[in-house]
Amino acid sequence: MRHHGAVILEPHHGRYDSPRTRRAYDGSSVEIGPDRVRWVPPTHRPDEHPAFDLPVGDRPGEAHAVVRVHAAFPTRYDDGLVTTYVVTDTGGTPLGSFPSGEGSTGSALPQHPPGWYPAPVVRDAAERAGLAWDDQDLVGRTGELAATFPGSVPHLRLWQVMAWVQGIAYLAMSLVCLVVALLWVALGEGSDRVVLPLAFGFFAVATAGLALMFFPPWVRSARRRQLARAERPAGRPGAEEPTRR
Repeated sequence: MRHHGAVILEPHHGRYDSPRTRRAYDGSSVEIGPDRVRWVPPTHRPDEHPAFDLPVGDRPGEAHAVVRVHAAFPTRYDDGLVTTYVVTDTGGTPLGSFPSGEGSTGSALPQHPPGWYPAPVVRDAAERAGLAWDDQDLVGRTGELAATFPGSVPHLRLWQVMAWVQGIAYLAMSLVCLVVALLWVALGEGSDRVVLPLAFGFFAVATAGLALMFFPPWVRSARRRQLARAERPAGRPGAEEPTRR
């Protein structure tokens, strides 16, 4: 929707969104124009991404760029990708943020862009308004995220703690399985000395693998490998990875 040269974006609805998901975006909207950038938060928990109304310009405190920020906090059920848009001034100071909803809603069909505010739409609106656009991947770099874009990801400290807690819990479970396997080797009789240690050994290895998936250093390393694969020239197996700058 256009209004006096500005683009007003309303959330992209998923047809089968649950009531909980709908509460996360109902009532929200983004207005991006050559004069102002305005965010109206959802009626439910509006303080997570507070409302802002910023003039566009090159002075401190004025909207100069829209930065798409990626983070990830894996859970048992998904990769925990969190993507947020941050509006910054010419010095890079964050002035406000709003969520993309990427991975939370929308059709799985490729022709339907993901998220409440899909990146191609937001980027097009920002560039038409004369704003700069940037895309920063801070997956697994929580400290840098907190320092560079404070407040852009609600409950960041909680997400970070939960990632470590889940990893440590699975690692402890792995150690318990390993100890039980060793006890069966030492104290078991007959076939129990082979079958049960193998079973518990398998669970020990599996839970150790799950534990690694939650630790931020591993998430950061996995993200780098994913980006390297994405940058590798198509159609040339074994081609040299492009130089990063």
